[in-house]
Amino acid sequence: MVKKLAVLFFFKSITFIAFTASFAQQLQPDRSYIIPPEEFGQICSLDPTDINAHYRYKPLELRAKIPHAETGSTFQVSYRSNCSGSTWPGQARQAFEQSVQIWSNYIRSDIPVRVEANWVEQEQSVLGSAGPAIYYAFGQDFGPIKRDVFYPIALASAITGTDFVVEEGEVDYDIIVNINCEFNRWYFGTDADPPSNQIDLVTVIMHELGHGLGFTGSMRGFPSNQTATWGIGTARLPIIYDLFAVDGRFDILMDEEIYPKSSFRLYDALTGREGGVFFNGAEAEFALEGERIPLFAPSVFTQGSSFSHLDRQFFANTENALMRPVIDQALAVHSPGPVFCGILDDMGWPLGPSCIELLEDDLALQRPVLSLPSNAAMDIDRLPELSWNSVSGAQGYHLQIARDFNFTDQVASESITGTSFTLQHELDTNSLYFWRVRALSAEGNSSWSPVWRFTTFIELPSQVTLQSPAEGSGDHRPGFQLRWQPNEKADSYEVQISKTEDFSELVVVRNSTTTVFSGTQTLELYTKYFWRVRAVNRAGESDWSQVWSFKTIISRPNPVMVNAPSDSQNQVPINPQFSWEPSDRAESYLIQISKREDFSEVEFESNISESAFSQSAPLEFATIYYWRVRARNIGGQSDWSTTKQFVTEVRETKINPNYPNPFNSVTTLRYQLSGQENVLIDVFDITGRRVAVLVNEEQSAGVYFVQMYSADFASGTYLVRFVAGQVTDIQKMAVIK
Repeated sequence: MVKKLAVLFFFKSITFIAFTASFAQQLQPDRSYIIPPEEFGQICSLDPTDINAHYRYKPLELRAKIPHAETGSTFQVSYRSNCSGSTWPGQARQAFEQSVQIWSNYIRSDIPVRVEANWVEQEQSVLGSAGPAIYYAFGQDFGPIKRDVFYPIALASAITGTDFVVEEGEVDYDIIVNINCEFNRWYFGTDADPPSNQIDLVTVIMHELGHGLGFTGSMRGFPSNQTATWGIGTARLPIIYDLFAVDGRFDILMDEEIYPKSSFRLYDALTGREGGVFFNGAEAEFALEGERIPLFAPSVFTQGSSFSHLDRQFFANTENALMRPVIDQALAVHSPGPVFCGILDDMGWPLGPSCIELLEDDLALQRPVLSLPSNAAMDIDRLPELSWNSVSGAQGYHLQIARDFNFTDQVASESITGTSFTLQHELDTNSLYFWRVRALSAEGNSSWSPVWRFTTFIELPSQVTLQSPAEGSGDHRPGFQLRWQPNEKADSYEVQISKTEDFSELVVVRNSTTTVFSGTQTLELYTKYFWRVRAVNRAGESDWSQVWSFKTIISRPNPVMVNAPSDSQNQVPINPQFSWEPSDRAESYLIQISKREDFSEVEFESNISESAFSQSAPLEFATIYYWRVRARNIGGQSDWSTTKQFVTEVRETKINPNYPNPFNSVTTLRYQLSGQENVLIDVFDITGRRVAVLVNEEQSAGVYFVQMYSADFASGTYLVRFVAGQVTDIQKMAVIK
């Protein structure tokens, strides 16, 4: 593995001491966020596997190579037990002491790291959980401290030299660790030699302490609605770890122009669908020999596992396996490993002697430190000047620029005597490039510097070309789409719709990331509008497109008021005249005539342009009809008018046979009158006794119905007499019960 010079870390340590001496009294936090106890499992809920890895990485072997190494930090542990007994079991406590002793050599801090160690009941599948007791954010940049970013208290104290446990008094500890007292397969030994089917407790404790020291972010996904967000506290600020998270294209997950908070896109990225999730720290990547650092990003976000762990498969059975989301059986990793040491360095942790040794480089020259353009810089000139710090003893430098992180697609490979270089051929616009430098000498070369990246500037987008609706077109129903041609340099588009050609009366101003706008539902009907679009990117806005116009469709007509025949009108001719009031905006009318009130069967239907209609095909005599009208235009059709009933001309007075016959409960008699008559309908039993009078009154011409119920009648045959003027009729009916 490639390492870096110890002298570089010595220089960093001197710089750190100078920083803490200069600024410790000036820098005070302006925000804090205390982790609720129930959220520790959301930071890490470490699970065991049933795999026997038979892999060990012993810190004692490493320590043997560092006889000069001194302890870099002090841990103070308070042991609490919520299981049987008031204290930790002796063997478990020895494992914890071994863990903090190991960690004390990997980080440097003048402030003691206080740990609350809880021996507690947890779910059987959970080995442990942990996290910082509190985060602090600062309102200004100082040294490695970035403003408006949350830092775990131990890291904030180490950087500033201020004991925030004492100074702020909000918590009693820096880190809270929970270990499952009910797990029955612990290996309590400290020799990094767990047998098959047992979980090494030292490895688990070191893992959980790693989260407390800062290996945790605020990214959170919600599988129920496939969205994700980030940030903690009322201001929803990021944690320092979040700043290094990128996707497979090196797009920063916190870039809200690409990945808005609470969006589907951020969830897709966080679950690896944008090429994976990576920790993009220069020191961490250097520790992995210039490779990218994949984070755990399963296809379904799992709180307590996703994001705040190294990738499960990539780092299995390696010296960097400590911060995987699971712990295998017969696995012992008693060191954070080179990658975690690099991550700590990237986040601002002063490194202890053991991390420095892991990352030490024994090559002839110190590796160069890149200067400009800064890492992840944007809008860089197409002929950039690149610079780096000089290396003592270097006779020259080798610079590489490539389109990919692995430098397989190089655009420049130059040998240079100075510490800066300006490209002689232009790079592509709006393109991502990677660069690195190594020092050269006759005695040997240095390692490559960490890989930095920059993106060239983007040109203003060209003018947008509109597509549809066509210029001057009409009859567009609100809800239609505006479309324009894609612009390759555009990140988004601004759409404007106005009632005036000079856009002094704007009704829509929207931004769109696509070339389609569908928000026309609120436009008024039968109105002329003007619209235009311009493209937007980081460089600014294009000129407006040409102004096109369109007209929305006319609104549908009002419901119709029908006139004649009036409701319940009798003696209507079999070629009736229908009329109704004209409806506003009507272009035509649809009339329906039916014998059924629900119009399930329509006898006649016609579409006409006037508000009157003559029925040319004769209707049936002595028949009840229903009719209705609705108005139509290109914008739609009105609701139906009120349904009206009429009876066609009756030329014969008579009664029809009752129906049903025989009947059990009720039967209906239909009769018709050709003129106004005194009507009598009565019922007799078979002996001639009158048992009921159904009708006995004067009635006008028309069609009538009367019902007879059998409740008061015994089974048998009955006679119905119908008398109307000069017409008399007797019919037979039967009751069956």
